[in-house]
Amino acid sequence: MPTLSTKWDIVSAFEHFANIQTVGREGDVHGVSEIHANCPWCPGSKDSFILRRETGQFTHAVRSGGCGASGDIIDLLTSDLVGMTRQEALIEAEIEDVQFSDQEPNTRHVNSKDVAPSKKWQEAATLIMQRAERFLWHTGSKTGKQALEYLHSRGLKDETIKKAHIGYVPLMPDGQWYQGSFEDWGLNPDDFPTKDCVKVASGILIPWFVGGQVWKLAVKRPGQEHDYIQVDGSSEPLYGVDGLQYGEICMMVEGEIDCLSVQQEAGDLLNCVATGSSAKGRSGRWITELSLASFILQSFDEDPSGDDGAKFWLDTFELESNIARWSPMSWNDPNALLQAQGEAYITLREWARLGVEMARYNMRIATGHSSLAREAQASVEDHFELDEEAIADAEAW
Repeated sequence: MPTLSTKWDIVSAFEHFANIQTVGREGDVHGVSEIHANCPWCPGSKDSFILRRETGQFTHAVRSGGCGASGDIIDLLTSDLVGMTRQEALIEAEIEDVQFSDQEPNTRHVNSKDVAPSKKWQEAATLIMQRAERFLWHTGSKTGKQALEYLHSRGLKDETIKKAHIGYVPLMPDGQWYQGSFEDWGLNPDDFPTKDCVKVASGILIPWFVGGQVWKLAVKRPGQEHDYIQVDGSSEPLYGVDGLQYGEICMMVEGEIDCLSVQQEAGDLLNCVATGSSAKGRSGRWITELSLASFILQSFDEDPSGDDGAKFWLDTFELESNIARWSPMSWNDPNALLQAQGEAYITLREWARLGVEMARYNMRIATGHSSLAREAQASVEDHFELDEEAIADAEAW
């Protein structure tokens, strides 16, 4: 949750400490007031830096060409613009009942996992991604063909696979995983004391993008003991964050294939992002990015881990009242629903559309958003029976 100061609101704090001038009149966007300014970290930026006085947040969203800076009053005061220690920042902001720490001033304005990997890492990652794409679609590749068949079995279409730049990394001629030197990937060997190089596992390669640049490489290995491996040096963004649109409804899922399933079947109805697991994506930067959505449908897996992860996000956005749990109901995750099409009593697109309708309904309610959202979901679920009449009732709702 953003930290609110009893002394400074976020607008006056930036005007005082960062010496920026706000632009235009303060406007109301989905019930939250916003004001724009030039980003203090981006000389020449044009009014794309957003300040939210009520929630105490700031952001310069990547998708609008920004640097990705985001956070609250503490992030500002401990950034390179001001240079306070965390203890000094808490005192200046007059925030009580917290545990002080002797933390040094930040030299960056975002978490290290919230920034892009080095240019050298991105170049190496892009090269691997391009090779993997070619291998996946090569007609003479037996393992590539098997990987493509697996993706098709999960319900993904060729267009979706290509748009996501998914590929396949084979074993090398010596039967080992692909290996590259730390130097080639722009990494410091001291950060990986138990390893002697960068290894890319054989399997389905899924790249994660922010601002059109590769930030993360993940390898999915169906049927293997270690079925999901992240390439060293990867950052921790949100999968699909470039598709987020300001003021639009967003669905949040766990896995990349879940995200691609929703984008494929209902991308014209809502945006969709994935965290990678039920416990990831929780940094201030991505919370701020998500807060710009008009409403969030929290659709983590229908299991204990998914429920626990969903609770974090429901609690995080509780004050903004723009989030509700929209679980896959009878299916473990959105992709399972996609695979069940033809047999299930509702399609993935219909399920997503009902979620959008619920979100719009809640956005029209002035108070009690969260409780009414849960009631609306229960009401929709009550309609779902294994007959056409019940489906028609749910669609009419």
